[in-house]
Amino acid sequence: DKGYVLYADRRDGSESGVFESDDIEFLGAAARMLSLLHGERDNRSGSAIVAGDDVGHRSSEFVTRDPGMLDILATVERLRGSDIPILILGESGVGKDVLARAVHGRGGRFVALNSGAIPPNLQESELFGHVKGAFTDADRDRDGLIAAAAGGTLFLDEIGEMSTELQVKLLRFLQSGEYRRVGESVVRTSDARVISASNRDLREETRSGRFRSDLYYRLSTFIIEIPPLRARPQDIPLLMEHLLELYCRMENRSVQGFSAEVRELFLNYDWRENNVRELENDVRRGVALCEDGGVIGIDHLRPELRAHRDAVLRSQGRVGDDFVSLRDEIEALERTRIAEALVRSGHSKRRAAVELGLSRTGLYTKLRKYGMS
Repeated sequence: DKGYVLYADRRDGSESGVFESDDIEFLGAAARMLSLLHGERDNRSGSAIVAGDDVGHRSSEFVTRDPGMLDILATVERLRGSDIPILILGESGVGKDVLARAVHGRGGRFVALNSGAIPPNLQESELFGHVKGAFTDADRDRDGLIAAAAGGTLFLDEIGEMSTELQVKLLRFLQSGEYRRVGESVVRTSDARVISASNRDLREETRSGRFRSDLYYRLSTFIIEIPPLRARPQDIPLLMEHLLELYCRMENRSVQGFSAEVRELFLNYDWRENNVRELENDVRRGVALCEDGGVIGIDHLRPELRAHRDAVLRSQGRVGDDFVSLRDEIEALERTRIAEALVRSGHSKRRAAVELGLSRTGLYTKLRKYGMS
């Protein structure tokens, strides 16, 4: 009811608190004072701030004033001292890794495995480790991430991408705390707490047989669902200002803000492809292209966003003298579809070409044409 909340904690976890006020400038001053007292970097972002274990890194903060997100952050505070398995669900780019770091708190190491970024044949070795000679290129013994996360947190991101065979072995570890390195018969133990995340609907994955139901229920003792950015539009202006300040500082630039056109566009865009990460990339691009002392305008945005703005204006009869030719519109649509396919395919040009109905040569031709290669 008071409008703004500042969540803050000490790096050693000895103190934490939630401060409410209807005066955002007061909370901004409080955040800066806490930053100085706790050895953390200056932060003027306002609303709610959740610090992960990597204080000072740009991905260690959650900035929000959305009531639903504030409820989630309050839940995170209650879960910090618990070993309960947690499953975080949400679209790509909503901040699942940031929330996992916040749940982890300060105890022990935070170790992450992204199943979607590792080939299936290497996932078991990454997770459990291996002994010398267990497979080609295994030239020495190596501990896995479960061993590295002992006494701390193992974060399994995009767990829906994990191979079925590895799901069985992970379930065994979750049940007993025991595991074996690849190529070894010795049983080892680890007390790593497991937090998992997925951008898939794992309930549907279990019904279709693509994900083990027994593993799902073991991982999902407590489920946190992060709403997409389009469902919390009040966060967009906060994030814009927070990211602008962040990248101006990182790039040593002096950009004054955003044009009215850009603000309108950002507030009405649905950010469906990558949510906060997509917004972050657009603000960073704008800071890099804008002149010092200026404001980020439409011309500083990526072509797909400009094409979206043009389409909205045409649908509203606001085109005026800025009429876009049919060829320009088709090319803008092609750029957008190609960019979306690359994101969905994990930037695999082969899979993107299949999705788009193009040959690999045809896709490469278009990438060169639009300067996207």
